Amino acid sequence: MRLYVVQHGDALTKDVDPERRLSDQGRADITRLGAWLVTNDVV
Repeated sequence: MRLYVVQHGDALTKDVDPERRLSDQGRADITRLGAWLVTNDVV
């Protein structure tokens, strides 16, 4: 069994977005992570 520990994507500050949606960088990070997971047959 393999365990992958990842940190959540970067979110906007509460002052900018009270719902704390992902920032552009956060979306880019999780997109890159998703591609890596697929490329390495994790998912």
